[in-house]
Amino acid sequence: MTVSEATRQVLELIEADISASSLDIDLDPNPSSTDDPGKFLLEGELARVVQPFNGFHANINLDWFEGSDERPEIQREPFYWYVFALRGQSGEEVETYHVCDFLSLKSHVLDFEAPEGNDHRDHHDWRGEIQKLDSDTGYFRWGDEPTDEQRLGRQVQLRNIEVATGDVSPTTSGHRTPSDNEESARERASDTGEIQDENRRRKVTTSRVVRDTSLARDVKEHHNHECQLCGNTLHLSGDERYAEAHHVKPLGSPHDGPDVIKNILCLCPNCHVRLDYGTRELSRSDLRETDRHRIDDKYIQHHNQKIVEEGAE
Repeated sequence: MTVSEATRQVLELIEADISASSLDIDLDPNPSSTDDPGKFLLEGELARVVQPFNGFHANINLDWFEGSDERPEIQREPFYWYVFALRGQSGEEVETYHVCDFLSLKSHVLDFEAPEGNDHRDHHDWRGEIQKLDSDTGYFRWGDEPTDEQRLGRQVQLRNIEVATGDVSPTTSGHRTPSDNEESARERASDTGEIQDENRRRKVTTSRVVRDTSLARDVKEHHNHECQLCGNTLHLSGDERYAEAHHVKPLGSPHDGPDVIKNILCLCPNCHVRLDYGTRELSRSDLRETDRHRIDDKYIQHHNQKIVEEGAE
């Protein structure tokens, strides 16, 4: 299947989904800004269709391994959205699709643990597949990863054009999963630059680290919103539970930690504050971990050396 044909079929599905919903999404199938037959504009950003061919082959940005958030390129043209085309059983037509921004794909790249010994960090072209689990859900895996197990944070939504609106889909567990700007008062102030006290409010301009909220949501759902340090759960009204996601090696300068599963803890607000302010060290024995979710030793070491020890000086 050529990229032109895959793009045509994907756009037909996307247009049908937009038409059947009440979503206000800006879609330009034929932008004059590009000659690439696999690209179109989605909410003003370039999207690139990844057509099926022995799985899919996704172009990545090798600078991601150095902490960069630069966009990937195809034909020397940066793009924002990946649109994966999935074939039906006949293998001749696109049956469904998955849309994700480049930062979400970056998180999957950094989550790769080279099970066959090759980390592929010298390759721009990464081969993978999305296994269809049901009509709405798929599992994202890289080509070297085993087919008989599933990693945390790799289930993806299919025909998910609503992701372009920036809305976070509700969870199915009945537990509260706050969006990025709801996570905590500390994070709201950090993200928006808003400084408040009882008498005044002022705003300053800051840069904001973009994080993949689906990773934090998966971690909290996996641990049933129970704190991985103290085991407590904050119960809200009804059956709702509340927990916060903490990056052990913090995002942004000066730490520049990665937004990956093995750097994220599910915490209660009290333990979150203690780690943020470096009043508690971390050790492997302290953490309530599972076989599917373990924090990398290097991030624990960074917390103890850079957050706790240097913060006490």
